[in-house]
Formats: sequence, structure tokens, C-alpha cells
Amino acid sequence: MWTAVILSLVLGLEAQSQRCLDTDADGVCDNDDPDDDNDGYLDEEDCDPLNGDVAEYDCCGVCGGDGSQCGGCADCAGVPDGLAYVDNCGVCDDNPSNDCEQDCEGVWGGLSIWVDITMNTGACLHGGDIAVLQAFIDNSSASEITWCDPETDGTYCGSPNPSMDDVTSWTGATIDGEPTASNGNGTIEPLELGIQTWEDGRLISLMCGAYIYCQLSGEIPNNIHQLTEIETLRLELNYFTGFIPQEICGFEYVDYDDYLAFDLSYTPVCPPFPDCIPDSAVNYMDNESCDPVGDINGDGELNIVDIVLLVTVVFDSGYEPLADANGDGVINVVDVLGLVSLLISAGG
Repeated sequence: MWTAVILSLVLGLEAQSQRCLDTDADGVCDNDDPDDDNDGYLDEEDCDPLNGDVAEYDCCGVCGGDGSQCGGCADCAGVPDGLAYVDNCGVCDDNPSNDCEQDCEGVWGGLSIWVDITMNTGACLHGGDIAVLQAFIDNSSASEITWCDPETDGTYCGSPNPSMDDVTSWTGATIDGEPTASNGNGTIEPLELGIQTWEDGRLISLMCGAYIYCQLSGEIPNNIHQLTEIETLRLELNYFTGFIPQEICGFEYVDYDDYLAFDLSYTPVCPPFPDCIPDSAVNYMDNESCDPVGDINGDGELNIVDIVLLVTVVFDSGYEPLADANGDGVINVVDVLGLVSLLISAGG
């Protein structure tokens, strides 16, 4: 009798084992176990899902191999047994210090950065837009203009206008409908510059002439083209010097003919102006100290020497604002002809 019972149990266990194969003996049948050999690799990604000692193909296509069967593996740069690898932005090298990172929007290699607004809050804003605002500030600070006296003009004296840092100032940025406030730390910071509107992390409006005297000076930053989402750019009544960079013509959403959307009037920048800028945006320009168009060597005279220099610029494929006779942002034979015409009309 006992023999029959034991035989029945053995047969039952054998039948059960046949119904449920559990390779890693974790109590979960292989049919229901996503990692049959318990090696940390899902069966669908495991080159041998029932062998816990191997899981990946080597570069020779051998499961669990070491690359020796095809003479060694090359890295992403094609170097045999090299250490280069591809980071999350697709860059192949062996330097982990330059691996791309996620920005504050979670984008690998993205340009958004976290900007402090107060001690307790901040915002994720586009780094390119912030860089342009900082360049306006840096260029102004470096110009060291002396048009005013702090003793007589008070807190409004300086470039950029120091009053924008006052905690009671009504200027500054509005981010997704929420206004920010100046921190009064004695330094003009990007979000304190003029009147700004930000939407979805991008600067869409900068008024640094309308309604507020930002008192900017120095050159208009060449990186201004990074304001790719800008719709309103008011920079009138500032103290800019030099030339308006051709890059200012690349704004997709700016209506250059609408003076309420774009204006550079009452600034001492020098002609020629980029061809995208209408006359209505450059009214009353104080450019008496500017060299005349065509005076490439800056000697105050327009003569044959300037023609020779212009031809050199054309051959070198360079750019010189005073050589851009038609203001189209390109130096070519048309400018040479234009300069010759100016020279003839001047009696040179």
C-alpha cells in the first residue's frame, strides 16, 4: 500500500515538473518568467535566455564571446579594442567629461537652462535667449559711457540703467503670465533688462526703448540671431555704437515694417543699415561721428585706396560693414560698382 502511495507522489511531482519548467528555480514558471535564467537581462534581450552566464552578443556575433573570434572589436571610431563610445547626443569619443546632458526640459543636448527668479523659485528658459540678454548687459558695461553724473542724475545714471535692479521697479520679465521682480543685488541681470515676455521658455518680446530707458550702449550683440521666437523687438533711444549686425534680419516672426514691433530709432549706430530694416525703424539716427560708407580704411576720405581694399575684401570672401554699399549683407562686385559710383560723384 505505501509503495503505491509513494509511486503516486513521485509520478505527480514528475508530471508537475513537466507542466512547469523553472530554469532559475525562483518559483515562477519559465512561461511566466520574463528572465528565465535570472541574469538581469530580459529573455527578449538575452542571446541565451536559459544560461545565466551569458547574455549579450560580442562584436563578432558570438553569444557571450569576447571578440576574439573575429580579431577584436572596434569602437565607434573604428579603433580596434578602442574605448570610444556614442553618448546620448550621438557624439563618439572616449571623453566622459564632454558627454551631453539633459537640459531642464529633459532634452538631451538641449539649450534650456534653469534661471533663478527669487531665492525660492526659478524657471526653465532657453539658454540662447538668456545669452543675448547677457550680451546686451556685458557690452553696455564694457562701454563705460560717461554721459551722466551719478551725483546729479541719481540712480538712473549708468549703462545699463541701474534703476532696473530696484526691487520696486515695474520692469522685468513676465513668464507664462506671471510677473517677476528685481532682486536689488546691485547687478543688472538678464530677466531685469527692460520689459520682457516669455512663453514656453522662449523670449517673444523685448522692449528696451519703449516705456523704459534701458540706456544700453556698446555694440548690438552679434548673437542676437538666437532670439528665434522673438515677435517684438524695441531698442530705440539707446546709445549703441558701431553697426547693426546683419543677423538682425533673420527673425521669422517680426514684422519689420510695424514700428510697434520693431524699432531702432534715436540710436547712434552707423550706416549702412541691413536691407531688412525700413526707414521707419531708423528715424533720427545720430551718426555724425560715423565714417562715410566706403571709407574702409577709416581715414575720413573716400578714394582709390578704399576701392583697392574693397576688392581685397571681395576676394577674401570677408565682410566689412563700410564696404557694404547696398546694405545687403554680402560684399561682392555690386558693392565695388557702388563704391566707384560714390567716388565719381564725390569727385574723387
